[in-house]
Amino acid sequence: MTALDGIVVRHMPIPTWDYLADIPTVVMVEAAFRADSPYLVRLAVERQVGVDAPLDVLAEGLTGRAECAALAAWPLDEEFVRWDLRAADPVALRVPRALLAWHLESLPEIAREPDWDAFARTCTEEAS
Repeated sequence: MTALDGIVVRHMPIPTWDYLADIPTVVMVEAAFRADSPYLVRLAVERQVGVDAPLDVLAEGLTGRAECAALAAWPLDEEFVRWDLRAADPVALRVPRALLAWHLESLPEIAREPDWDAFARTCTEEAS
């Protein structure tokens, strides 16, 4: 766990978004792309004003996890309906959980992480 501009940052794998049922808003503080792996994303419970943005979640059957890209100041590639952060600096994004859930419904093959219910409870307690 680290701190970034007053936001407490916890590291967790992408498939855990659906375990944040009690948290109305999640903040993505960094999206980093690696050519040899899915997007690595750090998320945190909202602690300050962020940028409202939708999230594009891409299923990758080879890894069993989802790749992630985010929309902030970058234009949407309408042909592929995705946002590319490979050349972007880290950015704070405020993402409503309802939007995450909408995307997750289309990704039934996402792996489940059994210990993230406890993570969500911890985040909720820290936010209050």
